[in-house]
Amino acid sequence: VGISLPTIEVRFQNLKIEADCYVGDRALPSLPNAARNLFESLLSSVGINLTKKTKLNILKDVSGMVKPSRMTLLLGPPSSGKTTLLLALAGKLDSSLKAEGEITYNGHKLNEFEPRKTSAYISQYDVHVGEMTVKETFDFAARCQGVGSKIELLAELARREKQAGIFPEADVDLFMKGTAIEGYESSLVTYYIIRILGLDMCRDTYVGDAMRKGISGGQKKRVTTGEMLVGPAKTLFMDEISTGLDSSTTFQIVRCLQQIVHYTESTILMSLLQPAPETFDLFDDIILLSEGHIVYQGPRENVLEFFESCGFRLPERKGTPDFLQEVTSRKDQEQYWADRSKPYRYIPVSEFVERFKSFHVGENLNNELSVPYDKNQSHKAALVFKKYLVPKRELLKASWDKEWLLIKRNSPIYIFKTVQFIILSSTIMTVFFRSRMHTRNEQDGLTYIGTLAFSLLLNMFNGLAEIALTIIRLPVIFKQRDLLFHPPWAYTLPTFLLRVPISLLESSLWMAIEIPGVPKMPEKYNPATWMLEVSSTVVESRLQIDFAEHFKSSTLHQRNKDLVRDLSTPPLGAEDLHFVTQYSQSTWGQFKSCIWKMWWSYWRNPDYNLVRNIFTLAASLMIGITFWKIGEKRESSNNLTTIVGALYAGVFFVGMNNCQTAQPVVASERTVFYRERAAGMYSTFPYAMAQVLVEIPYVFVETICFTFIVYPMVSFDWTAPKVLWFFFISFCSFLYFTYYGLMTVSITPNEQTAAVLAVLFYGLFNFFSGFFIPRPRIPKWWVWYYWICPIAWSVYGYIVSQYHDAENTIKVPGMSYDPAMNSYIKDYYGFRLDFMGPIATVLVTFCVIFALIYALCLRILNFQVR
Repeated sequence: VGISLPTIEVRFQNLKIEADCYVGDRALPSLPNAARNLFESLLSSVGINLTKKTKLNILKDVSGMVKPSRMTLLLGPPSSGKTTLLLALAGKLDSSLKAEGEITYNGHKLNEFEPRKTSAYISQYDVHVGEMTVKETFDFAARCQGVGSKIELLAELARREKQAGIFPEADVDLFMKGTAIEGYESSLVTYYIIRILGLDMCRDTYVGDAMRKGISGGQKKRVTTGEMLVGPAKTLFMDEISTGLDSSTTFQIVRCLQQIVHYTESTILMSLLQPAPETFDLFDDIILLSEGHIVYQGPRENVLEFFESCGFRLPERKGTPDFLQEVTSRKDQEQYWADRSKPYRYIPVSEFVERFKSFHVGENLNNELSVPYDKNQSHKAALVFKKYLVPKRELLKASWDKEWLLIKRNSPIYIFKTVQFIILSSTIMTVFFRSRMHTRNEQDGLTYIGTLAFSLLLNMFNGLAEIALTIIRLPVIFKQRDLLFHPPWAYTLPTFLLRVPISLLESSLWMAIEIPGVPKMPEKYNPATWMLEVSSTVVESRLQIDFAEHFKSSTLHQRNKDLVRDLSTPPLGAEDLHFVTQYSQSTWGQFKSCIWKMWWSYWRNPDYNLVRNIFTLAASLMIGITFWKIGEKRESSNNLTTIVGALYAGVFFVGMNNCQTAQPVVASERTVFYRERAAGMYSTFPYAMAQVLVEIPYVFVETICFTFIVYPMVSFDWTAPKVLWFFFISFCSFLYFTYYGLMTVSITPNEQTAAVLAVLFYGLFNFFSGFFIPRPRIPKWWVWYYWICPIAWSVYGYIVSQYHDAENTIKVPGMSYDPAMNSYIKDYYGFRLDFMGPIATVLVTFCVIFALIYALCLRILNFQVR
């Protein structure tokens, strides 16, 4: 009926992209480099530039176009600039890169419309929510992206068909109308994309992650592609989508995309690293990148002709894609030299670029680029000028449904949180097991205040469990934000509102408590691809043949059985295969290898070690400023309570941060550990001990920072024994918190559950620390927990080490005389003043126990369900 579909022609002219970066050892992500980068960034913000970076040219004055209705393949060796070009064309280039030149869609510059909605960049990295199924992932993507201009086109189509008296085919008409419906939880487009991507068998399977069983890596790659195909974008920039896929699956996906391009007049630029020859033949145009230059751009049929004109020829048994990626390489170029009348000489990339300009394909390209695109020819529905095509209300509803689904899927975690809250509530209830507490003096009042303060602190601990859940989802949130699936508030609002009932429940608890029919393999066809295609379930169903049964009845199967039987029979005089040890290295050798690996892993992980040191620095300064020179004030019991609070706050907040930051690092390392242990590389104990020991120097540095900031600012006595005891207690406290973080990960299946478990003991550790309620006031049926509480021993050690010799008198409200400070500490807190030896032993014991439990759980428990 004469309707022209919206098409987009993408042009880029004189595009230059460069980056300022460090080179050599300065580029390594080590702790000194990270600290130096941070320092230089701070100086740069105030106008002092000490940064010495090298300019790296990624793309060097490239020009070209990506045409509609034609499949374009982007080829090039690694580091040639493929991903940068795709990101630039999709309008997603990082702001730290410097870009020059012009990129247009149908003659419109990128700032004249919304490129992130007009086109879609499909990353080579698979970032998904592991708890959602394939269909749910596609449904959410479809709901957020909408149907674009399909409704208007369908209305115009129906109007013209009616005018022309045309009655469309019922099935086709139904399909077109079904794909134009939006606002529902599921759509026909979802089922259609699932079918063409071959994901029918795993439609209702969880996507999964490193620890949760889900779909395979190849299927996950298809989900990444399908997420954008369910949307209305008809301009796709696809970055190495074949990673992890076999050649047959890649061929099938590219063939489906080829049909979409040709039938819907879409625009696709796809980067593939090493496509099979049959996949390569599906493309219409080729863009060959090398060293930041475009060596060739034009029809696929002419690419070999161009290189033959340069003196290079494709060998008989070499695939064209491999030839194109190697012919510009200094190392591989010589083997393709075909002009035997001349001696070979290396032809640099710059010379290929100049020769292409004089090649007839290059001349045609330059002529096309010299004629500006007529904006008036652009279809009004081709470009998108709004950030979001779906009404905000629908985006909010989609995010609400997704968040509610994830809460249901993670219900065991929330149930566990509720149970641990019940345990804590019951514990506190039994500690204050009386209908009315005494109000005789200020000490009784402090008990009231301690209870209320702990209630607030417990709510904070409970919120910490949400950190792990949120961190796990951050990559997906950032990806969907960048793809303009929904505005950030559409994610934040449901997350906030759906946590309110959970918080109300917790508050209430706290308050109350060769085969016939198979075609012959074509000539020059990849045998592996052919076998995968002809042995698929679809072919089996069509031919009514079970390939497995057919193989069992073949002579080849019988020969294989005979061979296995012969190889299973040992020759005369042979001994059983036997190894003295299970591992190739001794336990000491395994330990040395593991400690070497852990050392460099930690050294090059500033996100973990630098961040916790910065937190320690900030926390130390905050404690020092808040409790400035409080150590000099020894006039009353209130001063002593403030000092206990300062020491308690220091050990707890820095220690808790160590635990929280260690959990994600150990969780990610555990996945690698499972794989390497299964491969027989080392046993559990050397690995665990390496992980435990490598933490010591970093905690040691952290303790130095804490001690020499807090100690002088709080103004404790500058005597060698007191300073050393303060350092020792701080070191052991931070270390057992770190090992506690390692332990919680080792006894739980994932980082989220570990965070929830840690919160349970945060509450118990704090309540029985001796700060909120001193030991003599704890009921006898709970005083046992005081003696196994690590923080209680830390506070015990701090106070005794600093004030065992404090004989000055202090004022105590409600007492008729002024007792000596050390005597009051002994009577009120129940601290023995000569107990430093046992305290030191217990603190070291906590470190050892947590480390051993970590090693034991790693050995016994395996939560990897794959």
